[in-house]
This record gives sequence, structure tokens and C-alpha cells, in this order.
Amino acid sequence: MNLGMPEMLFIFFIALLMFGPKKLPQIGREIGKFMAEFKRASNEFKYQLESEIQQLEYEDKQKNAATTRDETATTIAEIESQESTFTIRPPQQPSVPSTLGEGAVLSTDSSEHAAEEPASEAATVSPVISEIPAGETAADKGSNA
Repeated sequence: MNLGMPEMLFIFFIALLMFGPKKLPQIGREIGKFMAEFKRASNEFKYQLESEIQQLEYEDKQKNAATTRDETATTIAEIESQESTFTIRPPQQPSVPSTLGEGAVLSTDSSEHAAEEPASEAATVSPVISEIPAGETAADKGSNA
């Protein structure tokens, strides 16, 4: 609702006729005081709401921080309890199977693994490969033998 200059003059003229020239300034002061009081009360209400919202946000952040702190402490306690159950064992030497299988040859060649294992000889397993004549498969060869 926009009041231009002609509308304002018309309202002023009607108020002047109704209340007279002596009461018009007094009524204007009362309306001004009422508007100032209304504005002050609305600003106070707005600031009170904002402060309550900030207080609730602060409390929520405190709860979240406490929860995070508790979760972190629990996680640290779990990790520490798991660390106490771990035992450190020396590395195991690879074992050579007692049954190497059909066609396997056990050879000890220290020259191949001299750089890797200088103190001991390394055992390697290498399969024996035989030629299969053309047209035969490995299954046929095994069944013929």
C-alpha cells in the first residue's frame, strides 16, 4: 500500500476536520509513541528468538562434540585392547613338501639364489616335461603308460 502526497494531504485534512487544530499535534505524538513502542517490542522479540536459536545450536554442538569424543575414546580403547592381543612371531621358513608329485625333481642350486639367501641353500622344484607327439594329449599319454 503506497500512499502518495495527495493521499497523505487528504488524510491530514480529514483528521484536521474531525479533531480540530488543538488536538491534532497531541494525537500525532501519541501515534508516534505507539509506533516506536511497537517497533521496540518487535525487535526485542526478534532478538530473543535469535538468542534462543543460538543457544540451542550451541548445546547441539556441545552434544555432538561429547558424542564424538566418547566414540573416539571407545575406538582408541578398542584399538589398544586389540594391540595387546597381537603377538609378534618370527617369519617362518617355507617348507618343502614331502611328496613332490609325479614327474617332479628336487634340485638344490645355490648359484640361483645366492644373492637372496646367502646363508643356506634354497630348494627349488621343477617339473619334468616330456614331449607329447602331435595328435596326442596329456591324458592320452597318461592312459597309454
